[in-house]
Amino acid sequence: MAKDPAFLFYTADFYIGTVEMTDEQVGRYIRLMCLQHQKGHLSEQAMLKGMGGVHDELIMSKFVIDEDGKYYNERLDAEIEKRNKFTTSRRKNLEKSREEPPEGNAHMDSHMEQHMGAHMDNHMGVHTDSHMDSHMENENVNENKDIKEDINDKKKTNPRARKEPGRKRSNYGWVVLTDTEYARLLQDLGSDELSRCIDYIDESAQTTGNKNKWKDWNLVIRKCNREQWGNKVSYPVAGKGPAAAPQKKSFSEIIAERNGGKP
Repeated sequence: MAKDPAFLFYTADFYIGTVEMTDEQVGRYIRLMCLQHQKGHLSEQAMLKGMGGVHDELIMSKFVIDEDGKYYNERLDAEIEKRNKFTTSRRKNLEKSREEPPEGNAHMDSHMEQHMGAHMDNHMGVHTDSHMDSHMENENVNENKDIKEDINDKKKTNPRARKEPGRKRSNYGWVVLTDTEYARLLQDLGSDELSRCIDYIDESAQTTGNKNKWKDWNLVIRKCNREQWGNKVSYPVAGKGPAAAPQKKSFSEIIAERNGGKP
């Protein structure tokens, strides 16, 4: 039997799940799902290549690790399995109807043999037509709940697929990171810069009551590093030598400066 050339794509779910991604991230995410559909669970090397050679935490958050250390998207895995079960059940029904035709119905027997045989071969071949897609859509419209239950069952039987718990990493307790997130940030940013960003963000959230509604602390820390929050840079002035080194200021110091020296 030829490999299934398609899987169901729920546009609303996908749009909501990728609303925080850039267009480039969305493209890479889709290509990784296509690769999973064609090749199965992906190695870390394949994931890295699919992300353009750069570890992208937002894309990686859409995948979990199986017992062999390979990455896969849970929803896509469930859709592939469900579609395979559907096509297999239809083929078995057809085979059973050929083996046990209804008595006294020569016309139906001829119809099943001549028409349905060719019809199902077209369904199950390399070029699955729109009729099968219509069948699949009808079967799946109200089954999102079942998919989530299947995913939860897999998590129970596969401990490595369970979501890793976060731990408080800051004085005030605002910044929460999993061990994996913390280790990757430490590798990417270095100890000094990671500590600076965590302290700055934690103090900012404490001062404002987290007015910015930060939730994904991993992404917030990376943005702090990328945009150098809390670092004031002095630019060179003609005839006065090189620029001074960046001055690191806490969030409270910056607020005090804006308020004329008052905290």
